[in-house]
Order: sequence, then structure tokens, then C-alpha cells
Amino acid sequence: MKIRTIVITVLLTIITTSAYAGWVFTESGQSENQTTYIQNNKMKLVNPDQIMIVDVAKNQLCFANPKQKTFWRGTPSQLASEAGKIMNDMDKMMDEQLSAIPAEQRDMLKQALKNQITPGKNSPNPNAQVVDTGLGDTIAGYPARKYEIRVDGKLSEALWITGGIKMGSEFDVRRFSEMMRSLTSGISMIGDYAAMSSPQVMSLLEKGWPLRVVDYQGGKYNMLSDVIKVEKKSISPATFDIPKDYQQSSVVDIFGR
Repeated sequence: MKIRTIVITVLLTIITTSAYAGWVFTESGQSENQTTYIQNNKMKLVNPDQIMIVDVAKNQLCFANPKQKTFWRGTPSQLASEAGKIMNDMDKMMDEQLSAIPAEQRDMLKQALKNQITPGKNSPNPNAQVVDTGLGDTIAGYPARKYEIRVDGKLSEALWITGGIKMGSEFDVRRFSEMMRSLTSGISMIGDYAAMSSPQVMSLLEKGWPLRVVDYQGGKYNMLSDVIKVEKKSISPATFDIPKDYQQSSVVDIFGR
């Protein structure tokens, strides 16, 4: 799963939790189903290729590769720092690989390669606008209303929000927002996803749970998630632990395999 997809999924799934009863969401995604567990300021996303755990109280992110049985754990700022190093290494590698090509062609090809990795510009203070479309749908048995997120005037995301699933009173939305800002501000490849932690979007997400998320980055329609089943039940705290037989690894190993 691409890191920018991970980030937007985190932003749109963790912010509606309960301290006493958990939520389990089964989602149909880009190419595979995903299960999201949320309880007591913790969130866990599970799909066949990756596990992600967010602990808001500890300001901690954890990513695991179930096939390799490896994991990385750290703060959002640490992840941003590691990702920055990876991007710098990629720049050096491209320079070495393209050194035999004439300078003008080399710069053009290098930029084309970068655009494949970092679509769009990274605006440090993107202007996010929430637009109520007035359109609705029934998703997983819940009535949902469609909102568009426009960043600097361009359509970025579409969210179908249901008021039938409210945010729990024990979840610190503002603290989570700061977590995501420290991550998105440090990774240029996330681009306008920094806007998803803006006050405008946070206010929207306080209305209820996003049951469908569509991404329009790069001018393309990309279904990030579509909830097909919702359950409210108590979740064992052990659900949010990394299995004991997993080995700690690097960011490159987790996302590169």
C-alpha cells in the first residue's frame, strides 16, 4: 500500500472512536478488503499486505509486514524523517543511473521519474474547502451525505459521511490532527494530503463517520475505501499489539517489500 494512501486512510478512519465500545469496519478497497478496528484512542488497519496501528495517546505509529513478519514503530516526525532520507537516497541513485545521459535530457527524465513518485506539489499551507454536494447514498445500511474536499480550488477527495456513527467523547481529535500534521509536513510526496488535517476537514469529520472515500489526486478517480459492514463491539486490547514473533525492521524494508 502506498504511503500516501495509508495517510489518507488513517486521517479518515481514526477520528471517530469510543473509549468503552469499539468499532469494526470491513472495507472494500482498491484491490483487496481491509478491516479497521477502533477503540480507546487506538486504531488498527489490517489487509493481506500490511498492518498499521495508531496509538494517539502515545503519539505512535506502527507498520507491519505480515508476510515478512517485520514491523517499524515510531512517532510521526520520525517516520517523516526516515521518508525524507529515502527520497534523498533516491535522488542520488537517479543521478548515478542517469549520469551518462546529456544534461538537458537527464533533467527532463529525472523530473518525469519524480512526478511518478510525488504527484502534485506539496503546499505547506494548503487551502482546504469543504463543499456539501447535497447528494446522498445508503452505505452498509447507514444514510450518508457526500462532501467534496477542494484543495487550492481543485477537487482532492470526496467523502460520504454518516451521522449515524458519532465520534466518541474520549477521542482527542485535535491531538491526532497534530500527529498527522507533523507527518504530512515532513513528507513532500504526500502533497495536498496535509489539508486533510486542517480545521475545516476536522470539523466535517466530527459530524460522523466516513463510509466511502474517493481520491481525485492527479485528476483520476480512485476509490480508497467503501465500507461494506459495520459492527460495534468490545475489542480485546491484545488486538492492537504486534505479534511477538515479528522482528523490528527499517522503513525501507516495511514499505519496500
